[in-house]
Formats: sequence, C-alpha cells, structure tokens
Amino acid sequence: MEFNQLETFRTVLKLKSFSKAAEQLYLSQPAVSSQILALERELDTKLFVRTGKEIVPTKDGLVFYRHVCELLDLRERAMQSIQDIQNPVQGIVSIAASPLPMRFYLPQVISAFHKRYHNTYFRILSSESAQIVQDVAEGKVEIGMTEFFIPSAQCHIDQIGTEEWVVITPNNNRFKHLITSREFSLRHIEREHFITWEQDSVICKDFEYRLKQFGILPHKLKIVAECNDTKAIIRLVSLGLGIAIVARHAAEQAFQCGDILIAEMEKRFPPQPVFLVRNSSITLPTIAWKFHNFARHHYNIDEIYY
Repeated sequence: MEFNQLETFRTVLKLKSFSKAAEQLYLSQPAVSSQILALERELDTKLFVRTGKEIVPTKDGLVFYRHVCELLDLRERAMQSIQDIQNPVQGIVSIAASPLPMRFYLPQVISAFHKRYHNTYFRILSSESAQIVQDVAEGKVEIGMTEFFIPSAQCHIDQIGTEEWVVITPNNNRFKHLITSREFSLRHIEREHFITWEQDSVICKDFEYRLKQFGILPHKLKIVAECNDTKAIIRLVSLGLGIAIVARHAAEQAFQCGDILIAEMEKRFPPQPVFLVRNSSITLPTIAWKFHNFARHHYNIDEIYY
C-alpha cells in the first residue's frame, strides 16, 4: 500500500469520479483505476460502487476513507514539522471574519496556529460576509471567514463547519410549559412577538429564506425590534421582549445561566455553513498559506458524509 494509492483513493471519493480524479492528479484514467483495484485486492473488499454517473464509496470504503485521511494528514504534518524546524516561519496574517466565525471559529484556530508558529502576528478585522469576500477578492485581506456563501470568480471558498440555528424564548413559566410539554412549534414563531435581524442585511435575507422553507412568511411575523447584534438580541429576549432565532453557540451561555430558554423542536432549521475564503488568483505569502491550510485541517473539511 503506497501513499500515492491512498491519495488517489481520497481524490476519487471526494470527486465521485475516476476521470475527474485522473485529471486533478495528472494521471491517466487507467492508472487511477489500477491503483484503486490494487487497494481493493490488498484489502479484499470493494471500495466503490457505481450509481448512475457517480462513483460512491461502499461502507468499507467510508471506513477506510477516515483512516486514509488520518494517515495522509499525519504524513503532511510530519513533513511540515521538519520544514518548520529547518525554515522557521514568521510574519503577519490579515484575516476578516463575520460575526459567527469571529466568535466561535476564528479564536480557536488562531490560538492553535500560534502555538505552532510563535512568530506570527495577526491583523483581525470584523465585517459582513459580502464585504469580506469583496475585500479578499481585491487583495485587502488575505483570509476570510464567513457565515454565508457569496460567489466570487476571484475567490476559492471551502466549507469548514456548520452552525445550528435555534429558537430562543424568555425564561418564564409560560414558555417553560410550552417547551417541556413539547407544545412549542414553528407556528409559535408567527404568534409571538419576534426580534429579527436588521432588514436588508445579508443575514436577514438568509433568515427569511429559511423561514419560507418551513412555510412561514416573514411579513406575517409580529416584529417588535430589529437588531444586527446577536448579544443584544439575546439580551432583549431574556428581558421578555419576544422570541428570536440565533446560532446555538451564541445562545448557549445565556441558556446555561438561565437567562433564556432554547426551544428544541422536532423540525429544525437547516444548519448554517461556515466558509473559509482566499483569493484564487494570487499567491498568498507563506505564513498566510500555512494558516489557510491549517484552518482547513483544524476543522476537518475533508470529512464527507453520505
């Protein structure tokens, strides 16, 4: 079993295609097929099956994939460690993040990265997703973290995580009864006073789109306040002004302190992706490129679910 075979296997699984994997790896399609066949013979199991035009992994293939990712990641880290000793890396990384990743994703990866690269200095900016993608495209910042997918011909965008949206309510007897008795439903979003995001903002438009997916019309909400700050929204809910929908990470502390309640419902909102953005038309400085790759591995974006 060779590393190049493992890399080929991982690429085929990610792209769901032998021909696309061959193109990306600069190999012939027969060479890719031969490497996969060699692995299947050594493991004595089928790793892929064809469904229509796509190649999908078998159960054994998925199990093997997780170990392959660990092996390839370990090899890369080992090689990187030697390179870092021989050529110490230092410099400035400029990063812009929208509110959600700024609070719950970026601090963790910066802390972990700085433990490995002690001579790194970070310039961190806070902005909205659309502005961040534009700034990365224009070269004003090197790395972006956003909570919305904003297409850009100049940017390469990876999904690095997801965030769950939850309904939060005041912590009072009426809502306690509704939630504990499982009577609270999506219909209550239309019936209760509601605190929403600032109109015409990207997050508000995405939020309204999600509501429509559940048959809830935004114009029917009993809106009592608009706000573009998550902490302020949670505080207003805790004071009894109304209910709201926020990221679970953001609500967790107030929930643990007993300031608010989280309404767990059978029908949940689709998870909110978090994205890592870089300019695909320029070569990043070494330290920025290392940070980008470190962030991708830190959040295991190679993990695939079927």
